[in-house]
Amino acid sequence: MRFLDKRFIRGFSMVEMQVAMVLLIGLMAVAGSIHFFGLRMFTATRMTLEATDEARNFIGTVRDEIRSCTLVQVGKGDFQTFAEIPDDTKQIGNALQVFPKTNMNIYTIYFRDTDNTLKRWATDTKKLTTICQNVTNYYVFAAQDFTGNVLTNNENNRVIEVTLKFLHENSKNAAQKGGLHDYYQAQTKVTRRKVL
Repeated sequence: MRFLDKRFIRGFSMVEMQVAMVLLIGLMAVAGSIHFFGLRMFTATRMTLEATDEARNFIGTVRDEIRSCTLVQVGKGDFQTFAEIPDDTKQIGNALQVFPKTNMNIYTIYFRDTDNTLKRWATDTKKLTTICQNVTNYYVFAAQDFTGNVLTNNENNRVIEVTLKFLHENSKNAAQKGGLHDYYQAQTKVTRRKVL
């Protein structure tokens, strides 16, 4: 049996230990910064996807309701104070009233509320639902003719334009800090299929 010779038993010198520790700390700092960057990107992407998903779902729903309705009115107010925009006034408002059938007692109202949310209320459920959040534009709905001009009367064959502009809550003070806003916009135009 051979005994270990002391010249073969070696440890690390203090300089080697310090270099190894500095390299390990540097590697951990790089890995940590990459991890936190990934978390920030995940959060930003998630917020973008949520805003896009909300807008897509709303636009799909309101598009289908307008296409199949018998009457649609652009107005102002909320589900309790809805008022149709009068004739000889630009048909632009924060609310939309959709009548799915000829019974004028059954309808749905979409409106942009004062808390920057877009809400839906229907006579059949009597339930107020928040559809989209952080909607910055007050006038969401507009009635237009086929060329895109805003109407000043309630024409039968009008096109309803829906425009949603979003600004994330986390970026409201971004301009003051020299940063950019997380801003999104979704827009669609739809008309009724049942033209009277």
